[in-house]
Amino acid sequence: MMRRGLFDRLESGARQIGEAESIVAHLHALLNARGIVDLTDLVHTLPDGMRSVELTIKKAIESHEPRLAQVSVRHLPGDDALRLDFQVQARLAADPRRALRLRTWVRLPGRFRVD
Repeated sequence: MMRRGLFDRLESGARQIGEAESIVAHLHALLNARGIVDLTDLVHTLPDGMRSVELTIKKAIESHEPRLAQVSVRHLPGDDALRLDFQVQARLAADPRRALRLRTWVRLPGRFRVD
């Protein structure tokens, strides 16, 4: 019996993850990494500290996700005081004609979700 390697499995039609799906998964892990955004400190600075959170998220993406370029992050105000929503817009570095718009949110205190 012949063992198949990773590349053989990928070439044989095994489910391949798309680039956008891969980026979303990476951003989810990145934003939930310890030290990216300290939400416990953020609560004491709201609403003035929101710009700082936007910049922190933007810098984290620019530093750790090389597949994205021209990143912008904007807070989306909402009615739930315990949930913060952000819109992330960027272009794919490999093809600047392709844009990506994501929504990420976090329920205080908690973890980020990226959709």
